[in-house]
Amino acid sequence: MPIEIYGRICHPDESGTNYDKHIKYDLSSIPLKIRCFEDKNFDGIYLGCGRGDPDPIILAGYASALTNQLKFLLGHRAGSIAPTMAARKIATLDHLTVGKLAVQMVADDDVGLDGAE
Repeated sequence: MPIEIYGRICHPDESGTNYDKHIKYDLSSIPLKIRCFEDKNFDGIYLGCGRGDPDPIILAGYASALTNQLKFLLGHRAGSIAPTMAARKIATLDHLTVGKLAVQMVADDDVGLDGAE
């Protein structure tokens, strides 16, 4: 079984110690990170669904327009949006990425959807 290496596009500070929901996502870092992953021959990019992360479906749509080489592993937290809406968005994203999309269904944990623990 081959091993694939994925990079991660994430919020500027995800350490949890300095989490600030008002920090805007740094859009200028996305093309830079994608070029770095391509230059280092990564297989793809993981787009998480943790608190503080931008919407992974929207971010994957944007990132996929910036690369022809990288695949995408999308983290999806079941229950964060209606299942039919998630299915439609994921199917559309799969079409836009020309089949370079995989989805990780994340089971719920102790952290609520509003970020409160």
